[in-house]
Amino acid sequence: MIKKRLNQEAFFYYAESNNPISNPYLFKAASQKSTIMDEYKNLNLVKELKSCKIYTSPLHEAVIICASSTYITIEDFKSALEEALQIIKANSIKKTVFDKRALKVFHQPSMQWYFTDWKERLYNLGVVKHIKILPDDFVFRSSVKIGRAQIDEQFPNALYHKTQIIYKDTLLQALEA
Repeated sequence: MIKKRLNQEAFFYYAESNNPISNPYLFKAASQKSTIMDEYKNLNLVKELKSCKIYTSPLHEAVIICASSTYITIEDFKSALEEALQIIKANSIKKTVFDKRALKVFHQPSMQWYFTDWKERLYNLGVVKHIKILPDDFVFRSSVKIGRAQIDEQFPNALYHKTQIIYKDTLLQALEA
């Protein structure tokens, strides 16, 4: 009898803790996800790839790369940014926005390629404003900071140092930056 009651209580605790309404952490994540989706409803979806979506905002002269999975392999990452590069070349794009809020895993080799290869090509096209939206995750943000410091140390003369790299919390803030 006691074991059955404990199991029932454990089940109800589990059910309650995984209910977004009763668990403030899940509620924040669930409401944040719908808010993020709402932010994109007025943009032009240009390409939907395996791990991300690419949008444009002609009003803001921006291309937006939005991560749609918790991890992006380096191959998918490069493919997505090559797609974005073609969109930038074909349109009047002045800035890039990279929305990483869906990501849970930070990948240093991808970040290094992004800074030292892709941003250099954008710099040569005149696109020098890069806005990033990071997940609300201390470990992820710390990893980005450490990774960026390592890249800065390894590549002190890279062209990305001549670009604007701005961090914002929402898509609207990023587009208006």
